[in-house]
Amino acid sequence: MNENDHLPAEVLLYESEFVDGETVMVYEHNEGWHSAAYTEEGRHFDLVFNYTKRFNLIFEHLKENAHILMIGGGAYSYPKYLISHYPDASISVVEIDPTAVDSAMSFFYLDELMEQYHPDEDHRLEFITDDGRHYMEHNTHKYDAVIFDAYDGFYPVFELLTLEAMKLMHAGIKENGIFAANLPGFVDLQKSDFLLNVLYTAKQVFRYVLLVPAPTEGNDVTCNYVMFASDCYDHITDMIDYDTAFSHVLYDIDTEDLWNDYIY
Repeated sequence: MNENDHLPAEVLLYESEFVDGETVMVYEHNEGWHSAAYTEEGRHFDLVFNYTKRFNLIFEHLKENAHILMIGGGAYSYPKYLISHYPDASISVVEIDPTAVDSAMSFFYLDELMEQYHPDEDHRLEFITDDGRHYMEHNTHKYDAVIFDAYDGFYPVFELLTLEAMKLMHAGIKENGIFAANLPGFVDLQKSDFLLNVLYTAKQVFRYVLLVPAPTEGNDVTCNYVMFASDCYDHITDMIDYDTAFSHVLYDIDTEDLWNDYIY
């Protein structure tokens, strides 16, 4: 038996070399890298992907005792970092895959985190097995931040990025809270129609919608971006300008077409 025997058919776990030359353990879902962890001792909780490092920008505006909701756990890379680097912060993670926690415990050093920091004992880390949209539709809690990182392979979960979903995100954060989202696009931003449509959709609900690029070294075609939406904050480090003059609002009714015809 190997590490992939107990997983859904679309999930693979394996070691690979990252662009920085370091060996990482990869959580692949439907051919897309969803999470990764450095295998080198002492680096198990370090962030591998640039976009996950951008999530930390929320602390330019939030206190370090923030309670965060993350939609999309994968191998729990960002929760591990948060717990090990922000001793007063707490995070609840909604993940639809019931095997994800066990995989993270066995192969991505989540068990090591639990042993070192005991976040279950002081309620700093909560595991929630649910569909992200379903959870937000029934959520009654107000978080300091909600972070979206839910993907099906290379596809963001569109049902969490529509106008109806944005209203749920807005309702789920405090008055001074932030909704952050990892979004795909092209290095040439104006070719990123879907990304710009998401930004335009968010602007119908939030007063400020900021965009920060999170490029991958060696990739000059596609690029991750992190959106920061709030009613309070009009600036964040490394934010860039964008133009949504030709963009349109995404509604729930559009999601079927997006799943069928999606291009960055």
